[in-house]
Amino acid sequence: MLSKAGIGTESLAFMTGQQRQVRGFISRSGYTGEDGFEIGLPEHGARELVTKLLNDDRVMWIGLAARDSLRLEAGLCLHGNDISPDINPASAGLMWAVPKEIRADGTFIGAEALRGIVATGPAQKRVGLKPEGRQPVRGGAALFDADGNPAGTVTSGGFGPSAGHPVAMGYVSTPLAKAGTKLFADGNVVTVGITDYAQEQLGDLVFVDLPEIGRKLTKGETAVVVESVKAASDVYAPLDGEITEVNGALSGDPALVNSAATGDGWLWKMKLADEGQLAGLLDEAGYKAHIG
Repeated sequence: MLSKAGIGTESLAFMTGQQRQVRGFISRSGYTGEDGFEIGLPEHGARELVTKLLNDDRVMWIGLAARDSLRLEAGLCLHGNDISPDINPASAGLMWAVPKEIRADGTFIGAEALRGIVATGPAQKRVGLKPEGRQPVRGGAALFDADGNPAGTVTSGGFGPSAGHPVAMGYVSTPLAKAGTKLFADGNVVTVGITDYAQEQLGDLVFVDLPEIGRKLTKGETAVVVESVKAASDVYAPLDGEITEVNGALSGDPALVNSAATGDGWLWKMKLADEGQLAGLLDEAGYKAHIG
């Protein structure tokens, strides 16, 4: 596709880059876990290239959420979520990025602290998580072991379209970082939002009346009122439970529901009164069949 648009890629090996024109650069890299290319161009050149690419029927626009789901499926870290100044390479499983000679004799900031962690072993490790069922577990969710003891935290989570099921990653105490270990997210806390289909029917949202934390809801009860350019609509509680958190970001930016209904546009989190009610909800395939 790039060759058709006038950009040759034959001389580019994986993880190499080239200066192609003034203020232009191409590298054979990408944060999706797949072979791909990243291209930097001045604005006029970028617009011209995008126009050429979109003339190819195989090319489609995608958003950052698509990139994010792919990097999550590939187990690639997102800075600010899965790695930060507070997380060390040994815990993150990224010691491959620190050459052996640097580990031994390097004088970089944090060198002695890292050598100490490597010598004693990290207290926690980054792991991949496969949630049961079709409900994604989101970043920030607390993890517990089978006895209800705190075990760690989810740092990234969502639905993996290539995997066909929810995927997540997070940090757990080292003894629990073994494949097949059963963990529980938030005890029995679920995230509630509206579907992409619902937000499309509503139109652009301009106001979300969020509920109070601590409020107890009964299944079918009005929990949230949203206003769009079309009308005001009630959002009903899908299950019995108590609200533990609301998405305060929606107060300043209600349009998040339109741009990321199943992501950053969530409405509230609730602690379930009866986990058995989950069995009465449709999964993603069942919902799609329901709306036709």
